[in-house]
Amino acid sequence: MSLKKEAFSCKNPDGYTINGCVLSPNDTEEKLPAVIISHGFTSTMKKTEPYGEYTASRGCRAFIFDFCGGSMDTSSEGSFEDYMTPLTEKGDLLEVVKYVQSNTDVDPGKIILVGCSQGGFVSALAAAVLDAQIAGLVLQYPALCIPDDARKGSMQIIRFDPNNIPDHVGTAQ
Repeated sequence: MSLKKEAFSCKNPDGYTINGCVLSPNDTEEKLPAVIISHGFTSTMKKTEPYGEYTASRGCRAFIFDFCGGSMDTSSEGSFEDYMTPLTEKGDLLEVVKYVQSNTDVDPGKIILVGCSQGGFVSALAAAVLDAQIAGLVLQYPALCIPDDARKGSMQIIRFDPNNIPDHVGTAQ
């Protein structure tokens, strides 16, 4: 099946531009289910594009995007060092959901969130807010450990005192 790939963008709550693309079955204008796929920590939509292609080949519109500041290679605005947190990413995802809901070629009752690693954690946070606005949630190797790791002051290679959190946690110590 041939697929159509189109760029999209929207603004996050802080006014940064979120860039993404929608993958769709070619030659259809009908309302289709939508799947919004969120990438993991330090990743980009390039990593989730195969999931989007598979999803679109099965008759859905797949929306992939880069979180603002989500990696050093993000196509969206915002720097990794100064902007990326799970909560800013949740804000990004909620805005992407609003964008998807506004599309006339999407069935608003069939929007599914898919998240990989940190994108899974973020998708779960967004799903709790969205509740009945989404039809499903798929978590692929979700990083549900993020809150526990933060409480310990140990997040991958980053170490900090959880009782005295610095303003900037962006380099290994």
